[in-house]
Parts: sequence; C-alpha cells; structure tokens
Amino acid sequence: MRGLKVILVEQGDWASGTSSASSKLIHGGLRYLETMDFTVVKKSLQERQLLISCAFRSATNWGLVNQHSRIGSWRLKVGLSIYDFLAGIFHSWQIHQRFNARQFLQRFPNLDKTSRWLYYRTPQTDDPPFGWRLLRAPFQRGFALITVRRVKYWNTME
Repeated sequence: MRGLKVILVEQGDWASGTSSASSKLIHGGLRYLETMDFTVVKKSLQERQLLISCAFRSATNWGLVNQHSRIGSWRLKVGLSIYDFLAGIFHSWQIHQRFNARQFLQRFPNLDKTSRWLYYRTPQTDDPPFGWRLLRAPFQRGFALITVRRVKYWNTME
C-alpha cells in the first residue's frame, strides 16, 4: 500500500458508478505523446502495469484499430513505436502491429477498405471482479472499506 494511510468510502457499491459505464480500458498515457510529455507516458505505463499486476486475472488484452490518413500515418507509427519502447519489455504483449492491406482486411473484414488502419493492444477490465481484486489487499491488511455510505463531514485528528 506504499506506506499510505487510506480509508475508502464509496457512496454506491464498488465499481457501480461511472466506471461501469466506461470503456474499461486501462490506458497508458498514449494521448500525452502528442504533447511529447514522455515522463507522463512512462509513469502512466508503470502505473498501468502495477494495476494489471494487482488484478491480472480481471484484465484481458484488448486489440484496438485506429483509422488514420496517409499524411498522419508516419506520426501514428512513430508515436506507437515510442509508446512500445516506453512500455519496456514487461509489456511485450502490447507491441503494435502493422499489416498490409490484404492482411488487415483478412483479419478485420468489416472495416472500410479505402481507409488506413493501425492495430495496437491495451488491457481492458471487467469492473466488479477487477474492483474486488484491487480491494482485497487493503482489506486483508485490516483497512476499513465502507460501501453504500455518503461522507458529509470529515475531521482528521492527528
């Protein structure tokens, strides 16, 4: 728990709010490459790996395809190569792939044949099991986890 003193109070049930309506992807900071914030990307990838290692059975490897223009393709390829590099060897499952048009259409026959596509991977979770796996460690260490309660007032006494 990194030496932090933590109490977790959830107004609803675990993994029932906004997270249950999201894409459930565990992002690694890919969008920060556009602003060349490599430190944030590297830190995001490290945190993502920590999250996956805490609840790896609840995370699956999800393939994504990204449509791009001919002009922007080199930027996307370079960006994903940098992303792969920053992820390091522990993320070898993540490495993006390039396919020629024939290979790509064989693999993804329903995509627009006139567009250009690039394929990469990112982990996706199933919220309830993922949330419970993440909560198991603090619970086993004696932390109080409170659900279906709203915090109206908080007083720290140190």
